[in-house]
Amino acid sequence: MGVHLRKKKIANGKQSLYLDFYPPIKGGDGKFTRREYLNRYVYEKPKTQEEKLHNKENLVFAEGLKNRREKDILNEQDGIFNSQNKKRDFIDFFQGLCEKRKESDGNYGNWLSALHYLKSFTSGKCKMGDLTEDFCNKFKEYLLQANRLNTVKGLRLSQNSALSYFNKFRCAINEAFDARLLNENPLRHIKAIPQKETKREFFTQEELQLLVKTECDLEALKKSQFFQP
Repeated sequence: MGVHLRKKKIANGKQSLYLDFYPPIKGGDGKFTRREYLNRYVYEKPKTQEEKLHNKENLVFAEGLKNRREKDILNEQDGIFNSQNKKRDFIDFFQGLCEKRKESDGNYGNWLSALHYLKSFTSGKCKMGDLTEDFCNKFKEYLLQANRLNTVKGLRLSQNSALSYFNKFRCAINEAFDARLLNENPLRHIKAIPQKETKREFFTQEELQLLVKTECDLEALKKSQFFQP
């Protein structure tokens, strides 16, 4: 295992700084890479005092980052949290958990619905580092006040459906934590949504016809709207 600071020639007598990893490591997107570009440069032949100072400051920064990356790699090998995981995409991770349940889990539709509410809440962007206790509380409140997606407009999501989707979110968080993609579990102090005893309500004929006609790209998601509690 090694992390080396490298320089690459660019225009105007400058050199771009990057880290070279061997063997390759997993980047923030979950893909293996050998290089991390630092968006910093140095002058190949500094002439002025200002250019020399610029080089010194950027090399100090680069060496510090190199040392942190080495520590992260060693920690990961020892089963300790790697801070680079904060950049990993939680939406992709959640999607992967959904796909695992596609053929074997009768709850696939509910998992898919939970994912769609998470995407709606985050506009489709959520990194592991975004998963704080505050974020989780806000998502919980969002589910409790949200309207149903891809269904009759203005129809509120039931509390028990919010409970089901938040439980799927909790399961995904727990799996990410167990995989050491999270430094701590942000749901540790957050209470579950209470289950509500409900009198079953039924769609009117008009609402049912509207629901049947509603377009939805994902059949499993549409079915989950028919049968959710």
